[in-house]
Amino acid sequence: MMNNILEAPVINSPWQHCYINNVLPPELWDAVNEAATLMAPHVKQGSYSIDITEALDFGVPQSTIDMIVEYSDALLEIHKEVLGKFSHTSLTKHGYISDIRWNFSKNRLEPIHDDKANINKMMTFVIYVSPDRDTGTVIYTEPQEHGYHSTVPWTPNSGILFCPEDQVTWHTYQSGNTPRITLNLYYHGLDCWFESPEFRNNAVLKQRLTRIKWIRDMFENGKLYRCYEGDIFEIFKIFDERMKNELENGCGTQSDRKSTRLNSSHTDISRMPSSA
Repeated sequence: MMNNILEAPVINSPWQHCYINNVLPPELWDAVNEAATLMAPHVKQGSYSIDITEALDFGVPQSTIDMIVEYSDALLEIHKEVLGKFSHTSLTKHGYISDIRWNFSKNRLEPIHDDKANINKMMTFVIYVSPDRDTGTVIYTEPQEHGYHSTVPWTPNSGILFCPEDQVTWHTYQSGNTPRITLNLYYHGLDCWFESPEFRNNAVLKQRLTRIKWIRDMFENGKLYRCYEGDIFEIFKIFDERMKNELENGCGTQSDRKSTRLNSSHTDISRMPSSA
C-alpha cells in the first residue's frame, strides 16, 4: 500500500500536499474502522488527540495497535522518498520520531494553523476514518477566513499528507455533532530540538522542554514511539548538556530550571493539540 503514497501526485496550490486514496490495506482498515466504532461513543465535546495506546482503554485490541505501528514503521522506511516529493523539505541529521495519535473532534471549529510553529513536525499524515460523510481538511493561503482556498474531500480510508512549513501550510477542519475521528501520523525531526536560532527565546525554550519531557516519559512508560536513524537516548543526553549550558548562561526562568528534570512526573500531557 506504500505505492499509493509514493505514486500520489503532489498538489502545489496553494501549498504542497498529497491527497491519497485507499491509504490502509484492507485488514488494517477494517481494524481501524472497528476501533473508531468502539471509541466514537466516548468522544467528548471539542477537539483533542490521544496516543494510539490509549485506545486500549476503550476496548480496542492490542493487535490493532500493533498493525498501526507496523504501518507507521513501513512509512518511516520510505521517508526519504516521500520527503523527496516536496521541494521545501530537508533530511534531518539526528533522525526522526514517529508520533501516532487518534484525533477526535465534536462540535468544534479548529483554529487555522500551519502545524509547524508549535511543535516542529517534519511530516503530517492525516487518515480520515469516521464518519462515512464529513468535511476533510480545509486549506488556506493565510490564517484568516478570506484566505480560504479549497477543501480536501472526506472519504474514509483516504488522507492528506504534507510537510509542514512555517507560515505557509495553513489549514483547519470542523466537526458537527457526529464525532469526527482521524488517525494522525506525525514525524518529528530531532534536529530542531537543539539546533534552532530561536533556542534562547524563553517561550520556545519552555515549549521545547515540555515536548521533550513528554517524549522521554512516553519512551520510559513503554508508549509506542519510534526513533528512526538516531539514538533517542543519545539525543536526550546531548539536549540535557545543551540545556545545562543555556541555563548556566542565564537563559530561562526558575521554572525552566526545574523543567530540565525531564524524567519527572507529568499530568495528562499525552492529550496534545489536534491537527488537520
